[in-house]
Amino acid sequence: MTLSRTIVGFALLHVSCMTAYSGDLVRSNSTILHRSKLTRSMSPDGQWEFFMKASAPAHEDDGPTMWIGGPHGRPAKLIGSLSRGAKMEWCPDGSCLLLLEEPSIEDMRIRLYRLGGSGPEAIPTLDRAIRADVQGSIGRGSQILFYALCTVGWFDSRHVLIAGEARYVRRGVNAPAQYFTAGYVIGTGSGRVVRRVSASDLTTQYGFSKRIV
Repeated sequence: MTLSRTIVGFALLHVSCMTAYSGDLVRSNSTILHRSKLTRSMSPDGQWEFFMKASAPAHEDDGPTMWIGGPHGRPAKLIGSLSRGAKMEWCPDGSCLLLLEEPSIEDMRIRLYRLGGSGPEAIPTLDRAIRADVQGSIGRGSQILFYALCTVGWFDSRHVLIAGEARYVRRGVNAPAQYFTAGYVIGTGSGRVVRRVSASDLTTQYGFSKRIV
C-alpha cells in the first residue's frame, strides 16, 4: 500500500511471543490507523479515548488530526496529525499510548505518550536512538536500504519490547544486501531504551523470527 512517494510498505507485524524480561510478555490489542478512516479507541482502563478528526481543507495533505481525551470530561488534547498510516496500541493498564508509523525510505517514527494528570505527554527521540544504534551496529560504512520496527510485546505497562531490522549494503562492496535485527526494551517511564536484545535472544527467548524488511 502506497500513500506517498516516500512510503514503501507497511511492515508492522503481529508476533506471538513468550518468556519475560520482568514478567510474561503481553500482547496488547492494536489498531491500524489509515488516513482515510477516522478511528476511535478507548484505553483498557476506560479513562482515555484516542480519536481522529478530518483536517481543514487547507491542511488535507497533512492528514487527519489525532486527539486524546482524558477522564471526567477533561478537554481533549491534540497530539499531531497522521501523515502516513500507523499501528496504535495501548499499554496493558492504559497509562500510555504507542504509535508506530509506516516505514518510509528515510525513517520509521515512534510516538509514545504517557497519560497522567496533565494529559498526554509526548516522549521524543526514541526512533532516533534506535536508528542510531542500528547504524552503529552495522558500521558507518554501510548504507541502510530499508528499516522497520514492530512491537513484540509488553513485559508490563512500563516496559515494551520492540524489534528493529535493517536491510543494508556495504558501500563500495559488490555483494548482496545483508540484514541486521535487534530488540529494544523501552521504559515508558524514563522514555529511554533500557536494554538491547540480540537477534538470537529475540528468537530463543521471545519467539520472534519474522522478517520485517
